[in-house]
Amino acid sequence: MDEIIEFETGSGGLVLLDPDMFDLLGSDFEYRLGIVMDPEGRTHDALGSEPWLTQWIRAAEPLQVLHEEGQFQIILTGEGVFYVRVTDERQPLRAKAEGSWLCGTLRLEHERLVVAETWPNPDENHELGVPRGEYQVWLHRLPVPPEVTRTVGVFGTIDHPFLALELSREPALGATPTTFPLRLPLPDDAMEPQPGWLCRATVKRNEGDFFLVDLHRTRSEVSGQGRLPVRPGEGLRPGDQVLVRMANRAQGFWSLELDRRL
Repeated sequence: MDEIIEFETGSGGLVLLDPDMFDLLGSDFEYRLGIVMDPEGRTHDALGSEPWLTQWIRAAEPLQVLHEEGQFQIILTGEGVFYVRVTDERQPLRAKAEGSWLCGTLRLEHERLVVAETWPNPDENHELGVPRGEYQVWLHRLPVPPEVTRTVGVFGTIDHPFLALELSREPALGATPTTFPLRLPLPDDAMEPQPGWLCRATVKRNEGDFFLVDLHRTRSEVSGQGRLPVRPGEGLRPGDQVLVRMANRAQGFWSLELDRRL
């Protein structure tokens, strides 16, 4: 198995597990996982006067036990779209990676692997066929060539994946798993628009000579607004999802060019 997937996470994380072993995780797994996915407390409200960190640790401790038993793996990525290579074949990934982390052990008993943004009710998930067995899971951050056009909130492309998940049967001699849960470091400029970059956008309204559009940093977060010239024959309407190229920014608005509809 060696596949590249386009994975979008609104929860800010990535979960790997054998879906047929979900019953072993317990009835409160989804609740606890939601808390662990939010280490800064951005989408949850603390209960009473107890600090969020205290609540987070209490939710994380039983999940860490399941993680160490190989029942599942979790990686905190932050929101975004990630192109991910998932492979159980021997590849020289560690030699060319910009960073490599040993996540830990993962048990697959039913020749099925799910990569999901949460569980058991993910908005985004991929199911892959993997031989049964016990694997050491490595995460590699791969270099993306500088000539590849960047897209705001999107990491890598189908030809140049940003991440690789390596499932290795070989024991990781001398390597220590990272602290639970693994938090993926992202480039500082990854979520901010730059001239020449592409950006996902939503047409907001027609202003006569141009469309006013909302520019998206993530699925739910708007990073700013831009002006897209009205061109005869394109037939854009409010609500349309498009991909635009950033030109320059003046008076709070980006000048844009239409790349394609989404």
